[in-house]
Amino acid sequence: MIKEQALDLSKISIFTVQLSRAEVNNPTSPFDATKIKKHLMKNSIGLALNFEQKSVKTEFFISLQSDSEGANPQEAIANFAFIFVFKVENLAELAENIGDGKVNMSKALELLIHEQTYSTARGILCERLKHTPLKSFILPIYNPKQT
Repeated sequence: MIKEQALDLSKISIFTVQLSRAEVNNPTSPFDATKIKKHLMKNSIGLALNFEQKSVKTEFFISLQSDSEGANPQEAIANFAFIFVFKVENLAELAENIGDGKVNMSKALELLIHEQTYSTARGILCERLKHTPLKSFILPIYNPKQT
């Protein structure tokens, strides 16, 4: 039985942060980053639990493209993939295996893991993009309760 009140931040830590893919394709022709009107973004997050190791693994993928609305002959493109592993000492209280590869998980834990994955990726992306044509991109704030 899941105990929502069992969420204890002192029992959760980020164990691994890995950037498994980092590609930034800079346009070969002259590119004026000041002409970028917006950024096109696609992202996804996957979650897996390991009850034996008391861990939650997330994989976060993001694809970016500048949109200069025709002002640049080519657009800048970037693709990143992150792996995060969180150690959750009391995982058995916050999630349960219900069979067929499915789990039932505390909503509070799920939200916390999503928020930490997303915000940590935001910081890494800012650092990785700062000397590229996509330097003005900042991963937007979102509400994981609405996903």
